[in-house]
Amino acid sequence: MIRHIVLFKFNSNVTEAERAAVVAGFKAMPAAIAEIRDLEAGLNVVASPRAYDLALIVTFANRQDLERYVTHPAHLPAAQRGIDACAHIVSVDYETMH
Repeated sequence: MIRHIVLFKFNSNVTEAERAAVVAGFKAMPAAIAEIRDLEAGLNVVASPRAYDLALIVTFANRQDLERYVTHPAHLPAAQRGIDACAHIVSVDYETMH
């Protein structure tokens, strides 16, 4: 299994409504992308200087499914909305036995 984790730091002018729209766009992806085994997306609830604002965690069966997801037509607009709203984004993809 492959776990894909992305952390987003929103631009300071991004509204709560836009933050919710970014989350909703990610949460809608499993209905359109069969390769997604599991998806979690949520806004940060503990303020801290080191904290990011949004976490996205997506699980795939293998790297091939992750690669299909990256270019999937249902992923691209959700990803672009996140990119447009953020000052900084980091990610990690790792293999898990679970």
